[in-house]
Amino acid sequence: MKSNRNGDLPRELVHEILLRLPVKALLRCKCVCKEWCALIRSPSFVDQHFSHESNQECLIFNLVDMTVDCNPYAFAMYQDVERHSLVEESNHLPRMPTSIRIFGLMGPAKGVFCVLNDLGLVGLFNPAMREFKTLPPLPLHDVSEMESFPSCGFGLEPSSGDHKVVAFQKWNSQRFACVYSLSSNSWKRIEDVGPLNIVCFQGVHSLCNPFLNGVYHWHANLLDGGGLAILAFDMRNDKFQVIQVPDCLRSGQRKLRIAAYGDSLAVMSYKLHECIDFWVMGRDGLWSKNFSIGPFAENVRPICVLKKREVVLAMLETKTSSMTMCDISTMKLRRPLPELDQEFYPFGVFCYKESLVSIKGEGEGEGEGEGAYFVRDFFDY
Repeated sequence: MKSNRNGDLPRELVHEILLRLPVKALLRCKCVCKEWCALIRSPSFVDQHFSHESNQECLIFNLVDMTVDCNPYAFAMYQDVERHSLVEESNHLPRMPTSIRIFGLMGPAKGVFCVLNDLGLVGLFNPAMREFKTLPPLPLHDVSEMESFPSCGFGLEPSSGDHKVVAFQKWNSQRFACVYSLSSNSWKRIEDVGPLNIVCFQGVHSLCNPFLNGVYHWHANLLDGGGLAILAFDMRNDKFQVIQVPDCLRSGQRKLRIAAYGDSLAVMSYKLHECIDFWVMGRDGLWSKNFSIGPFAENVRPICVLKKREVVLAMLETKTSSMTMCDISTMKLRRPLPELDQEFYPFGVFCYKESLVSIKGEGEGEGEGEGAYFVRDFFDY
């Protein structure tokens, strides 16, 4: 083993120790010496740290205060859902200013979130690194004159690991699309919009992350009475495609929610006070109904599936909405999640892991103080 010139510990051991540290500690360790700084910033170390067993996955609950007009968002992070261990004063998630207007929250993709405000501005946010980056303006039509707000998707190009944002909008019965690449820090127009000419869209974001295997997914309504479908954008080739849902779901009589079920695309079909059906797409592209849960006496809606074991449900019967878990193996409500503040409504759930991925380009600096200030500058207008 080679010795580390900054101490008596072998380099291999130092490497193993650093891999087990949280991002906040690693940012401090970068100041120890140039060798440590170069190691922590290296792409191989960033990848190893993200996938290391000590970097445990957390659940982030996206909350919104429904009692005020400005729709302020808040976040609650649980490091151990089994024990209901809430991170009280999270170092990762700053308190949002009460005047912010978040129109969409997407991700995370390797620890990075994409946020969209109601002026059409798009930003990337790595909470662990305290980095926030406002993207260049969308090369689409003026937001103030749009017929519909831009719909966005966010994810990673699998082979390069490049973060990408796709945006599209309707303008005078025409549809336009563009895609942003973090590596180039620029947008490019997509000339071949394909199925965008025959599809109209529902919303700009999901209650969970509908990005799977390099593809981002949206709910869609096919024109000319085609019914419900799924619009997909493949970040490997920047192409759109339409995925048909099971025939029995196209009518729209039941609500749909896109989810990841392991490595497979799934659709949760539900109607209040009825069973929630889980349809999973096989490798052959065919759908099969794997299981159903319910019916429930409570008014519930599904949000996401956690590791093919549990379904997160929002309980909507009372003014103080809460969340609970349903065990897939028993098909029963197993345990409630911790009570939320009364004024907050559960709006989404995200599976999050810390990441050393820097979203700052050369000359932009890194780790520039508290992320809350960058978020405030982005949303407070």
